[in-house]
Amino acid sequence: MPDHLINYFNGRLDSTVITPYTATLKLFISFILGAVIEAERQFRRRDAGMRTFTLICMGSTAAMLISI
Repeated sequence: MPDHLINYFNGRLDSTVITPYTATLKLFISFILGAVIEAERQFRRRDAGMRTFTLICMGSTAAMLISI
């Protein structure tokens, strides 16, 4: 990934100003990371489904966005 693109996303994610674009980006990233956690747990045959981890990750992200 080019450096200017990484710097662009870092600037957007570190911002304390919440716009619909940054909120959507942060919620999307939390969805992806929740799915990664679920895939790892499913690979190891542990309980909990994709909805559980994605909802927990997105819910905590939404709570932090509201607190900002």
